[in-house]
Amino acid sequence: MKKLTSIVAMIFACLLIIPASQGGAWSRKSEHGLTALGYKSAESGAFEFRASQTIGGFVKNKEGNYLGTIRDLMIDPHNGGVAFAVLSQGGSIGIPMKFVAVPFSALAPTENKRTYLLDASWEKIKTAPSFDRSEWPEVADRGWETDIYRYYGITPPWGEAQESMAESGVKLATYHQIVGTSIRDSEGKKLGFVREIVLDSEGHVPFAIVAHGGYWGFGAKLVAVPFKVLSFDQKEKRFVFNSMKEKLESAPAFKDSDLGNRQWAEEVYRFFGQHPY
Repeated sequence: MKKLTSIVAMIFACLLIIPASQGGAWSRKSEHGLTALGYKSAESGAFEFRASQTIGGFVKNKEGNYLGTIRDLMIDPHNGGVAFAVLSQGGSIGIPMKFVAVPFSALAPTENKRTYLLDASWEKIKTAPSFDRSEWPEVADRGWETDIYRYYGITPPWGEAQESMAESGVKLATYHQIVGTSIRDSEGKKLGFVREIVLDSEGHVPFAIVAHGGYWGFGAKLVAVPFKVLSFDQKEKRFVFNSMKEKLESAPAFKDSDLGNRQWAEEVYRFFGQHPY
């Protein structure tokens, strides 16, 4: 079994590099295939990592000025893709904390993998569109998203379309909202919950790490499930597992060391009846 070196070189060339289709805001032709997983070639290596590794990362500009800390991610739970990193600023005594959404494609990792570069001055971030804890933006508004991209000088992958995502039922969710979300079968029976999600360097979500079995999460088996096998129920705020329950029970347990292994990824996709290419 040939392994690729996992360079956990975080982020982010946003998933939104393919124009949206009617099937969702960030649908793509290579949806959830190995190209999307970051398997460029043996030389370039894989780029998979736990989404939780990004939380708490510092963002600086090329001059070394601190611009903010990554507190959350805005993710499309329908098609699997990260739209924005949410940076926090302030928060000291007498200074209220504010949040700024930055397109993933504007961020670049550094060698220490816990600091990211953003080509922006402190003044630009200081005057960027922001919000506070109690007033998060309406994240089903294509116009709001387009304005954020424009502010950072990036052309949105969907062009200049201003139609609301809400019309198609697509609404972004934060990483912290997705983790812990229950997973049910087609009849509504609980099968487990999302323990973690896996990202790649292009902002795709190739896998959800599902906790199955156990009691209240204790003793649960962790299974990597292709995100394509899950569908999000917007009304009930839960995922539906579009396969047989026996698949979760017989699937091999997930290990962090699996990330970056091309053969492992192929086997997981095929195990759940999906095509990796």
